[in-house]
Amino acid sequence: MSERRISQTTEDISMSDNNDPKYTVTITSLKYEDRYKAKIIPVNNGYRLKLIEDDEEVGGGFFPVISDDLEDADNVFNDAEETANEWLNSKEAEADAEEKAKNKVKGNKNG
Repeated sequence: MSERRISQTTEDISMSDNNDPKYTVTITSLKYEDRYKAKIIPVNNGYRLKLIEDDEEVGGGFFPVISDDLEDADNVFNDAEETANEWLNSKEAEADAEEKAKNKVKGNKNG
């Protein structure tokens, strides 16, 4: 397998509700090539994970924060991030296997 090709970025977005003043949320995005993306979005009492393939949401989930403890919130975020990385790693492994199979077929044709 070649070097890791998954990148991670964060983006701060200002938001406001009808009753609340403006606040900022940080969205974490992970990406393997341009085809596979994962977004971790803070929402009320947890994090929303979106798994995106070819610009279509194909999976994800909600990761609830049960307590007001910041350590609990960090652990829940880490769980969402781990799930995103597992999915992206599986896509990277699939691409590596396809590439290896193509190279094997090319080698058999040239041999």
